[in-house]
Amino acid sequence: MTTLRLMVCPHDTANDPDRWYTFAQYLSQQLHKQIDISVFFEISLDFQDFHEHMQSADIVYANPADTITLIDQQGGFALVRPDGHYDEVVFIANHAVDAPTLKSLQHVSIASVANLVPTKIALHMLAERSIEPQEVTHYDSWLSVIGAVWRDEVRFGLVYKDTYDELSEQGKQMTQAFLVSQEQKAFHALVLKPSAIPHRQVIESILLGMEHDEHGKEVLQELHMTHWVPIHEHEIADIRHLLQTY
Repeated sequence: MTTLRLMVCPHDTANDPDRWYTFAQYLSQQLHKQIDISVFFEISLDFQDFHEHMQSADIVYANPADTITLIDQQGGFALVRPDGHYDEVVFIANHAVDAPTLKSLQHVSIASVANLVPTKIALHMLAERSIEPQEVTHYDSWLSVIGAVWRDEVRFGLVYKDTYDELSEQGKQMTQAFLVSQEQKAFHALVLKPSAIPHRQVIESILLGMEHDEHGKEVLQELHMTHWVPIHEHEIADIRHLLQTY
């Protein structure tokens, strides 16, 4: 029996990795019925571990930047994405700032994790409005960005929405969030590596049919998804443009 190795972006396994074990088990059971293939979920300890082993995986649930890497450097194919789930950014400010808006970011320093997709989404939004920050001050993590804005090292900051949503109420109150993007330009994707591409049609059929299967629907609910949708080439082109431009 052939076994396909599944890896998942560490951010998505940080709080509840068991749901991805359940997903792998479901996919494995469905594939075994049709083409005698199983799926093994290999959890990553952190992003360093994930990136070191991503090349040897057969199926990867990847963030937007890693999706492009898998396609452009490893011959991957972006198969499906969760409907309605996008990577977005939260704009935050120190409480000393009165009524902040995007215009407040003209010619000022902004704290962020440089080169990550949420930062690029924010810079895209600002460029569309002819707003030019003085600089993006790099911090090693989104939590470090929040801390820097709270301590008033930098008046404004950018935070990945998924990270912000997971904060406690106390964490959210450290700064004031004044805008959440709704660009819908970037998303996590389930990518098939060349070793799994020959089974593309069967895998796609199983995933797109999950919402119509009682067990599949339960698995999707555990993943906080309603259903998968196919990915179109222009969507990948938009992500690639975002990564290369900002």
